[in-house]
Amino acid sequence: MTGSSADVAKSVPDIIKAASASPLGIFALIILILGALAYVYFRSASIKVRIGIFAAFFFGAVLYGVAITKAAGSDSPAKSDSQSSASNLTLSIDGMVADSGTGKSIELATVTTVLSPSPVTTDSNGIFHVKVRLPAAGESVILHVSKDGYQALDWTITPPVSGGIRILLTKGSQAAAPSAAVVTSETYKSDNAASGACKDFGAWATVCSADKPDGWTIAAQNFSLTGDRAGCAYAECELVSPPTSKKVCYRFRTQGHDEECGHSGNTGIHYSQGVLNVVWQHQ
Repeated sequence: MTGSSADVAKSVPDIIKAASASPLGIFALIILILGALAYVYFRSASIKVRIGIFAAFFFGAVLYGVAITKAAGSDSPAKSDSQSSASNLTLSIDGMVADSGTGKSIELATVTTVLSPSPVTTDSNGIFHVKVRLPAAGESVILHVSKDGYQALDWTITPPVSGGIRILLTKGSQAAAPSAAVVTSETYKSDNAASGACKDFGAWATVCSADKPDGWTIAAQNFSLTGDRAGCAYAECELVSPPTSKKVCYRFRTQGHDEECGHSGNTGIHYSQGVLNVVWQHQ
């Protein structure tokens, strides 16, 4: 009997450690501790006092148990919602389709993707907007762009997408295999460009595609800003000139932070970088 009591005493720390691993285990420990304290301090009290202490202890334990149950139950829906949103990401793609030779917009070009419920067509300015639901974060999207009299084009987009995209179609047979023509994607970056001081705009900065050997043409391109004025917020971003099948250049300038100007000598100047993504195809 003595040995059994000693074994139980030795296992008490392990019991407490195991019970503290869950809210319900902690709840059970609190009940045991309060019960022991109530017995020690109120065993000699009158029956009315003991009944009052028991009632207070009982209702306090019930309320605490209800709170723990609600807290434990609220974790599951939150996790479920998180998983649901992760598997139902929506990607919005804005772009323009243009002629690779003239740079003019192409109206009524068709843009399709297996993740989009229905195809869309470009408007009179060559603009299109596609919304797709991604089955998983980081899932790539393949846009199939076609127009009578032009070679169709497959272009792969991997989220996130910053800014609009510009897709150039080359005149030719519709029957040509578009995916075989897209062979490489290159990224060009400008130097870090300073904004103006206070609310002024900084100097123009430029980023251009590289000079490629004969046979290479631009299939698609898009420009974005990173750094302080990411997404061209409080900035001016524009084409230097109409893009051609061999060359595309953008320029940008950014506005300073007037709200910071004058604080401890701060001029409100920050830095941004232009990023030009170009998909090249080989004829």
